[in-house]
Amino acid sequence: MNNRLYFTRINWRSLLRFAGKERTRNEPHVLTLYICTYKMSKLTIFGFLLLSCQIVSSFKILGVFPHPGSSHFAVFRPLLVNLAKKGHEMTVISHFPLDTTVKNYKDISLRGSLPIWKSIFTFDKFVYFTPTEKIVKHWSSAKILTNMGYYACIAMMESQQVQDLNPGEFDLILVEDFNSDCGMGLVYKLKAPFIGLTSNVLMPWSSDNLDLISNPSYIQAHFLGYGTRPNMLQSTESLVINTFYKWYFYLFSQIPEHKLLKKYIGEDLPPLETIVRNMSILLINTYFPFNGAKPYPPNVIEVGGIYHEEVKEIPKDIKSFLDESEDGVILFSMGSMLNATSMSQDNINAFQYAFSKLKQKVLWKWEDDVMPGAPENVKIVKWIPQYDALHHKNVVGFVTHAGMLGISEAVRAGVPVLTIPMYGDQFNNAAAAEENGIGFYLDYKTITRATDARKRI
Repeated sequence: MNNRLYFTRINWRSLLRFAGKERTRNEPHVLTLYICTYKMSKLTIFGFLLLSCQIVSSFKILGVFPHPGSSHFAVFRPLLVNLAKKGHEMTVISHFPLDTTVKNYKDISLRGSLPIWKSIFTFDKFVYFTPTEKIVKHWSSAKILTNMGYYACIAMMESQQVQDLNPGEFDLILVEDFNSDCGMGLVYKLKAPFIGLTSNVLMPWSSDNLDLISNPSYIQAHFLGYGTRPNMLQSTESLVINTFYKWYFYLFSQIPEHKLLKKYIGEDLPPLETIVRNMSILLINTYFPFNGAKPYPPNVIEVGGIYHEEVKEIPKDIKSFLDESEDGVILFSMGSMLNATSMSQDNINAFQYAFSKLKQKVLWKWEDDVMPGAPENVKIVKWIPQYDALHHKNVVGFVTHAGMLGISEAVRAGVPVLTIPMYGDQFNNAAAAEENGIGFYLDYKTITRATDARKRI
């Protein structure tokens, strides 16, 4: 039987007049539908159905996230969950198992093997005044990062579930690129291609691992905060600092972790810096209009804000406070790792004094039940649903430590920021915020009643 194709126009006002009739020139119609019908043989019907089938490919993916920092994993969680919802079989090694069951998502939980990085730092650890103290600060930062990476590596490799993983079990591995190359041991053992993910700007050693350009004349060490337009002295300092961190990471992270991993993977394990060079793609939680343009190759992709999800309902007590603040609300949070109660009393007094002079109310993340001397317009809470609260119509400002998550969330919500960077990439983020006109920088060391804290706020 010959196949014949018919197009039939259907006017929504006269569905009964669909038998091949043409619409007259003056006939009113709002929507014209077209129905395509076949006069077909059984063979043609089978072929049509076959072509109509949607071919779906799902992969078995392993996520390797041994770092116990909750703010880091918060960047990756939405991606991992959505991959599972798309039909991929996800197995995720982390300290942060999901609270609810998600189809295709399996946790290999490391919870309890290490303290979670939450409210563990005090302000005095990151305050320095003299050049000598500045040098000690960088040495201390490098030591904290590499030690944490090493102990996280031990915690992961001692997991029996991790040891039971076998070659050929996964099609792809996702590995966090931060303060450890421990995941390279699993990459070598499981013989699968891998993609790196980082929740912040690239660490100094990551550039060398991937042979990326890190010219200090326009790419600054993110521990310094000189922005994208440094002078000659600042570029020289950046070169020295970056070189220090790269060598420290090699000597006190890659070499010890390689020795450690040989016990679990085998004596034939190549150097970790050799394995990491085979990374297929690196996804970075940055965005060039904010962080500045970098000469990245095609396999290094900026995905800043990839973790932003739909705004959720705010807890009732916080929502009521925000709703009732007609003159606006300022959020004050120094992140998940800094303990706000460890702030010096002079600085606490300075902020309380500045806030007391404002007509706006202040929602302050504070880890204690009480705050002596708190002004009437200040409400303290132990946790702020930051992303959701920033989108509230009455929030007019955000005082932050300038972590990448907080900064990007404020940018997404269109809320100006006052940054008080303390460690890590926060200095670069703060400089970028001021350069781009979305906020101001305030040096923690100079905050007193006599400073311009109130004016800045």
